[in-house]
Amino acid sequence: MDCTNVLSKIGVTHDMTKAEREQNNELIDLAKGKTSNDNSGKFHFLVRGPPWARKIVKVAKQD
Repeated sequence: MDCTNVLSKIGVTHDMTKAEREQNNELIDLAKGKTSNDNSGKFHFLVRGPPWARKIVKVAKQD
């Protein structure tokens, strides 16, 4: 058995409650909306931080 093939299917994520996952998904949707509404086209909006204190941050695009 090829170990690299088996291990390639493993993912690591934060351990979040159902409410934290729902809140995270809402923040991700807001960040996507802000990114698409950015008229300058110079910024991405990303969700960052630990699960209990997630926030939307503005990051300059690197083209």
